[in-house]
Amino acid sequence: MSAKSKTTSRNKNKTTTTGKKIFKLILAMLLLSALLGSGTALIAWLGRTLFSANPHFILHGVDTNSIGYWDGRNREVEAVLGLKLNEDNLFALDLRKIIKQLIAIPNIKDASVERILPDIIRLQLEERIPRAEIAGTNFVIDNSTVIIPRSYFQGRFPIIAGLDRNFKLIPGKDIPELQPVIDLIMTRVKYFPEFELNEVWISHSNRILFTTTYKNSQYKVYFPRKQDFNHSFMQLREGIETNIRNRIKAVSYDLTNKARIISR
Repeated sequence: MSAKSKTTSRNKNKTTTTGKKIFKLILAMLLLSALLGSGTALIAWLGRTLFSANPHFILHGVDTNSIGYWDGRNREVEAVLGLKLNEDNLFALDLRKIIKQLIAIPNIKDASVERILPDIIRLQLEERIPRAEIAGTNFVIDNSTVIIPRSYFQGRFPIIAGLDRNFKLIPGKDIPELQPVIDLIMTRVKYFPEFELNEVWISHSNRILFTTTYKNSQYKVYFPRKQDFNHSFMQLREGIETNIRNRIKAVSYDLTNKARIISR
């Protein structure tokens, strides 16, 4: 056999061998794809069979925990979330969606949800704390100025007056314009509980007018809008106490003058 014939024969053998390898590789890949597809389908089937379609995990109740309006209001929560007792499956429920629904409620600040096997959804809610009531409306606001329907709360709150009547109040939205008033209220709540705020007016651009009760006497007070309220309250308390000691009867205190407190 000539050298040329031997070379041609070797090339043919190499081509045949390469073709077989490629065929085996393609076949292996197809088998692997089939196995993966079957495995995925099997996992999905097992998931439905063992969890989301398992009658042992049918929802039988909601356990609502909160400090405030929603604590224990399980039937009301079920209605808001559109849950169907004795129908919904515990593992078919989208917990992220439930959290979004809960946080969309105006007086709920944060929420967590967990499954309690075999048939309970447990909710832990953080409710917004009302800090003031908007005069002439059925709304209150929290310390972030978020608008909340008054119906969620009982009790008395400082009243904010002077808000533009054309201002559209939408539950769940905030009112940044009222932040100075909230800062005033929160300073009193944290550091000066001896003062009781009654009504606050925001109609002035450079000052805040409010009425307060201190030691059973009521006063009208003017604070600068852009000043440290902690310092202003300390000045106010000192001014009132000084007048009491000197037996000077004053019913109003103006702290907008940097030079001195004006009392009348």
